[in-house]
Amino acid sequence: GTITGRSAAGDTVGVAHQAEWIASATCDHPQGGGIEGTIQLLFEGFEWAVDPDGDPGTMDDVPDVISNSWGIPHGYRPQCDETYYDVIDNCEAAGSFVVFAAGNEAFQGLRSPAARATNIYSTFSVGALDISNPNNPTVASFSSRGPSTCTGDPVLQIKPDISAPGVNIYSSVPGGGYQGGWSGTSMACPHIAGVVALMRSANPGIDVTAMKQIIFDTAVDIDSPGDDNNTGMGLIDAYTAVILAMHGHGEVAGLVVDETNEVLQARIGVQGGEQFAEADESGHYSIILPVGSGGDSTYTLIASHFGYEDSYSAVNVTMNESDLLA
Repeated sequence: GTITGRSAAGDTVGVAHQAEWIASATCDHPQGGGIEGTIQLLFEGFEWAVDPDGDPGTMDDVPDVISNSWGIPHGYRPQCDETYYDVIDNCEAAGSFVVFAAGNEAFQGLRSPAARATNIYSTFSVGALDISNPNNPTVASFSSRGPSTCTGDPVLQIKPDISAPGVNIYSSVPGGGYQGGWSGTSMACPHIAGVVALMRSANPGIDVTAMKQIIFDTAVDIDSPGDDNNTGMGLIDAYTAVILAMHGHGEVAGLVVDETNEVLQARIGVQGGEQFAEADESGHYSIILPVGSGGDSTYTLIASHFGYEDSYSAVNVTMNESDLLA
């Protein structure tokens, strides 16, 4: 429902309501064997998911994204159990973006394999947000948080990777129809899957790593500045992620001061566009902007601050280059 849902009344419930969807319910329907039996069924589920028609020679059936609302509970296996590492990597090598719900254990940490932190992209885990106040999203009380113990690198220990709405979600229910009030990181994870589907629709050739980096670069920071163990990089921004997937993107960074060199926490907007950024306490800002189909784009940035006239600056965003603007 959250990925592709569309009610009879035409309500576009799903993030990517025209996408195609298949499912493997291996966790909910184990065929005996306890946890080991379920693990084997999950292996088989991944094998089927990445090649549904059973023909390795065809590619049109390979899914753009595999959304996982499961994890091995604490105590059954070590949090850093590597059972699924190769499985995940192989699926992504085939072109499927693999995303996991972080888990609903709050400060107990992420479930496996969502806790994997072998590099900045793996495993791509999703925390849940309460967006009942859209102007002040907060981490859900149940959402599993880092740091991950599955790495010795302090940078990689930060988990989850990204966050999405996961409290009081309106989605589909068994037997047909839709219902509100659902909560969990399993509600947040399919939001990310839907955005990935939109990104691949906009740019069918974009690779998994590029999509992950775009999602990081365009996230809306809502907790501690930058990456943090409550919300990761922040709230996913579907619109900007899709725009950047179409043409590529660049970063404009700068410092906002007045004529006396006093630092200003100004709002930086794009003339005629929807993107904006807020300068921090030191006056610094950065904003991600799409690159045009020709390889570059010219924008006019508008710096606004109470008590000051708006300031306008032209900037050219070029693929694989940076522009520092004061």
